[in-house]
Amino acid sequence: MNRPTSEPAQQIYDALVAEQRKRGADPKVWQARELDAVHQAAVRYCDALRIKPPTREMVRQCEAQALVYGAEVRP
Repeated sequence: MNRPTSEPAQQIYDALVAEQRKRGADPKVWQARELDAVHQAAVRYCDALRIKPPTREMVRQCEAQALVYGAEVRP
């Protein structure tokens, strides 16, 4: 995947890629860390804009929706 060209997508992408580089063998551990990294990036972005940040659960739900969408649009 190419790095996005706009914010907040760049910050979220960068946080996710940085966390993926730290992956260990246990999928449950790295999945939780990826979710935390994306949530933290979203919170920092929202704080900079002085808007209400998403909860960790909101980020998890968006991730789940993106996975469903990705599965639907792939040939």
